[in-house]
Amino acid sequence: MSTVIGAGSAIAGTLYCPSGKLPVGGGWTTADGNPSVKVTGSGLTDDGLGWTGGMHNQGTTGSTLTLTLICVNAGTSAPAPLAAAGEKRSGTVFREVKVDD
Repeated sequence: MSTVIGAGSAIAGTLYCPSGKLPVGGGWTTADGNPSVKVTGSGLTDDGLGWTGGMHNQGTTGSTLTLTLICVNAGTSAPAPLAAAGEKRSGTVFREVKVDD
């Protein structure tokens, strides 16, 4: 699903999987790679049936955004590391990266 975000605007969006399917991922992209458009949220909906999030355009020009959702058949087994009940994983989740100006 795509839409235009104006300069200085914020936008939120939500997509749901069709009946019988469950989300396994999703996210936002900009058509032009505009570095002034920032993700303000991206993740599963509270009910776990879709993907939601937001973007903020801190720039002076508009951009086209696309919200993407990846769905699988609801009967599909989860990957082994996710299927292990009660298994907790720890370690680095985020890392800082250098951005060249």
